[in-house]
Amino acid sequence: MAAAEQDGTAKKEGRIARQLRIAREVRAEPRTALTLIRGWLVGLWTARGGGLYGLGVVVSFLILEARMIADDVAGSSGVTDFLVGELIEFVFRLGFMSVVNGFLALLWPLWVLERLGFWGILLLAAAYGAFEYGLRPLVESRVPELAEAREAKAERRREKREKKAERSRRRTEKKERRRRGLR
Repeated sequence: MAAAEQDGTAKKEGRIARQLRIAREVRAEPRTALTLIRGWLVGLWTARGGGLYGLGVVVSFLILEARMIADDVAGSSGVTDFLVGELIEFVFRLGFMSVVNGFLALLWPLWVLERLGFWGILLLAAAYGAFEYGLRPLVESRVPELAEAREAKAERRREKREKKAERSRRRTEKKERRRRGLR
């Protein structure tokens, strides 16, 4: 197995297998649950840019998931009913609903605009300014993964611009050579 992992030919871990592995880790060491949740949320945040929009996605996703669980608790007749229902739904409904909630979380700016109208535009602009110029240094000092992700994204953009400039330069040279060859 170790040789297969080094070759990169190891089989990718499936969703259920990953969930079971994580459940065993948490059962063996309960303190790891918070670290795993934090890592997942920071990963979601950085995947969405690591800025205000990413923070909004994380907060929206947590609210949607909390609402879904609260509705399930309110709809169950007891603790046992709730736990059995959640176990069954975990395999079928929860995965699908988490995907739906993840998609809906991407639309959080639209919710703000829908609820507040014109004032929503001002609120989003003020929130952006406050985050970018006031909160970002504080947040990045507490969550260094965000700063690393932002720097990596800036580096990728810089490389992309350099490649584009190089392609443009080559095209210009090629056109110039053709033009000289025609004369």
